[in-house]
Amino acid sequence: MAPRLDLRAQGEADLEAKLLAEPQLKRAIEELEKRGDLGARRQLLGTSVRITSAMAPKLEQMMEQCRSQLGVETKVETFVYPDSSFNAGCVRPEQGRVFVMLSSALLEGFDDDELRFVIGHELGHHLFGHHRIPVRLLAGEDAAMPGPIVMQLFAWSRYAELSADRAGLTCAGGLEPVARSLFKLASGLRGGLVQMRAEDLLSQIGDLRTEGEAQQSDKPRGDWFATHPFSPMRLHAAKLFSEHKSKEQLEAGVAELMSLMEPTYLQEKSESAELMRRLLLAGGVVIAASSGEIDGAEKEALEKFFGPGTCASMNVKALEGDLQRRAREVKERVSPLKRQQVIRDLCIVVRADGHVHDAERALLLSTAETAGVDAAFVERALTADVRLD
Repeated sequence: MAPRLDLRAQGEADLEAKLLAEPQLKRAIEELEKRGDLGARRQLLGTSVRITSAMAPKLEQMMEQCRSQLGVETKVETFVYPDSSFNAGCVRPEQGRVFVMLSSALLEGFDDDELRFVIGHELGHHLFGHHRIPVRLLAGEDAAMPGPIVMQLFAWSRYAELSADRAGLTCAGGLEPVARSLFKLASGLRGGLVQMRAEDLLSQIGDLRTEGEAQQSDKPRGDWFATHPFSPMRLHAAKLFSEHKSKEQLEAGVAELMSLMEPTYLQEKSESAELMRRLLLAGGVVIAASSGEIDGAEKEALEKFFGPGTCASMNVKALEGDLQRRAREVKERVSPLKRQQVIRDLCIVVRADGHVHDAERALLLSTAETAGVDAAFVERALTADVRLD
C-alpha cells in the first residue's frame, strides 16, 4: 500500500518548503545529518522495555494494523517507559528501524481505539518525515537562527502535529476516540468523576479566541513558541478533517484555527506579513471607496486593523493605481493559505456596512484573482460568520 501522504496538512507543507529554502537553516540541518545515528536505540534498550508480540499480542496487532493503513514500510519497535503522565513519542529512525515510545500510564489508561489514535499519530510523524526538522535543536540558542525563522519553525511544528493527528484519526476509525484521547491528554484524567464531553472541550475555542484578542500587543506570547497546538484546537482541526470538506475548505478552516497561536500578519515582522498589510490597506480603502464613498462602518473595520484615523490620510487615487501591483507581489511571495487570510480580511471590510455593492464585489474578485485566490473562496468569505469583535 502506498504511504498516505494525502493526510498531510497544507500549512505544514507550505511552511516546510519555506523553511528548507532558507540557506542558514538548510546548512544547520545538513550539519545535524552528518552526525548520523545518535544511539537512540541503545538508550531505549537500556532505559525502557521493548514490547514483543509475546508480551502484548494485541498491541502488536494494533501496530501492524496502523502500519498497513498508513502504508508505513519501515520496521517498528515499540518501547514502554515508566511515567505517570500520558505521553508518547517517535524517535528518529536508526538502522532501518523506527521507534515508538509509550508511557506506562498511557498503556494502562487508554482503551484500544485511543491507543490506535496514539500509535497512528506517532507513525504519522515518521511517515511525513518530521524528524528531518528537529525544531528544538534548530530553534535553540546554539543554532543562532534569526527570529522570523524561529517563529516559522514553531508554527511548522504545530501544523506537523495536525498532520500526525490525521494519521491517528485514520487508524482510530473516527473522531470519537480522538476526542477521548485529547481529553485525557489535556486533563490527565482516566474517567470516573469527570465525564468526557467533546463538545465542552471544543467550546474552549471561543474563550481562547476572546482571551487572545484581549491580550493583543507587540510583546511575544508564550504560545507562539509552543510545539503543539492547544488540545481544543487539535480536536477542532480533527473534526474539520473528519467532516470531509473540500481540500480548500478544510485547509482554510485549519489556517483560521491555527492563527490563534500565531502572531497575526498585522504584528508579524517579516517580508510576507508586510506585503499582506500593504495589500489589506490599499484594497480596503480602494474597494470600499469604489461604491462612491467609504462608509462609516467600513472605516471602523479598517481602523480595527490599522488604528484610528486610518482613512483620513489615505490618497485613494494613488492606492488605486498601486492595488494590482501589491496583489501580484502577494501572489509571488506569500503562501496560498496566507493569501486567503488577507483576502478574507478584505471581505470583512467590504461587508462591514451590511451590503456589498456590485462595484465592490467586482474589484474584490479582480484583486483576489491577481493575488491567486479563487472566486469561490471570496464568495464564501463574503457570507461567512466572521467578526472582528
